[in-house]
Amino acid sequence: MLGVCANGNMQIPPAPVLGGGLGPSPAEAFSARMAGHWNWDGLPCANGPNVMVDGGRIVFVTPDSRFVHLIESETSQETRTRVVEPASASGDMHLLTPEFVATSATRNFDLVVEHRTDGTRDVWSPCELWSLRRR
Repeated sequence: MLGVCANGNMQIPPAPVLGGGLGPSPAEAFSARMAGHWNWDGLPCANGPNVMVDGGRIVFVTPDSRFVHLIESETSQETRTRVVEPASASGDMHLLTPEFVATSATRNFDLVVEHRTDGTRDVWSPCELWSLRRR
C-alpha cells in the first residue's frame, strides 16, 4: 500500500487538506489555531516554545529567544509573516502552514515554519500530540 511504509529515499507527503478551512468558517485565519505550546528541535514540551497570537502579531518564545512576527497576509491554510523583533532578524519573511496528522486532537497538525528569506524549514509538533507520539 502506498503511503503506509516510508521508503528511505522518499518522504511521505502531508495528509491532504479536506474542506475549506480549519475552523467553523472557511475564511478563519490559520493563525487562530497556532497559540499554545509546541515541541521543536527536541525541546521538552514543558520548556518548549510557546506561540502567542495577539493583534496581528505572532510571538514565538523559546527558552533562549523571542521572535515577534507581524502578520502580512493569511488564509485558512497559511499565514505569511515578517519578523519585527529581534533587530538581528528584522525583515525576515516566513510562511506558516499546517501539515496535518491523523489524530482527533484539537490541533491535528504540525506547524511548518518556512523561512522564506534563507530557505530553511522547521516543523513544530503540538505538545499534546508529541506526548502521544512518544508512547
